[in-house]
Amino acid sequence: MPEQVVRKISGHAPGSKEFYRYVNWAQSYQDMETDKMFAQLAGKTALITTGQAAVA
Repeated sequence: MPEQVVRKISGHAPGSKEFYRYVNWAQSYQDMETDKMFAQLAGKTALITTGQAAVA
């Protein structure tokens, strides 16, 4: 997403340190959640390829 759009949505001023802190936090959070999702997918794929049923 373009930086200008994120600034408009978040309300941060151009060149503000808080904006870059916000972007860094948001990116870290997104990376962590994406890693969790891929780990879950990898686990389900492993169960399917070994023929085991997933137990909730």
